[in-house]
Amino acid sequence: MKTQFIDKVLTTETKQNLYWAKAPIYKRILAFFIDLFIMFPIQNITRGIHPLLPVIAIALYFILLESSSWRGSIGKRVLGMKVEKLDGSKLSIIQALIRYVVKVLTLAIVGIGYWPLFRNKQALCDQAINSDVYALTLKKVK
Repeated sequence: MKTQFIDKVLTTETKQNLYWAKAPIYKRILAFFIDLFIMFPIQNITRGIHPLLPVIAIALYFILLESSSWRGSIGKRVLGMKVEKLDGSKLSIIQALIRYVVKVLTLAIVGIGYWPLFRNKQALCDQAINSDVYALTLKKVK
């Protein structure tokens, strides 16, 4: 279905000039805010059932979506991004769980895991499982 939509909307020239590149930090942050907007009602609904349920629901949101064929959360999908292993394969549920736990721990330490000072400008959560976040990018035509 996604391919049919892309085929209808994009010209052949545009499709040929698209490629996957490392997602810039601003896109990753924007995707996170989109996800927060989506998670807000989930938190409110689940909080009334049990106080720990929102934590579990949010964890499942990221873990299941990032290990699915979508390869990313709704926020990432909206912005044309995906999370995958450096070899191009999708994350397993265990890898997505490890990535999520490391992400939460590094965000708890003043967001240190997202500083672009680390190896290959890779977030610590991505380094932990040899993954990265990629964004669909348009080649610059000269």
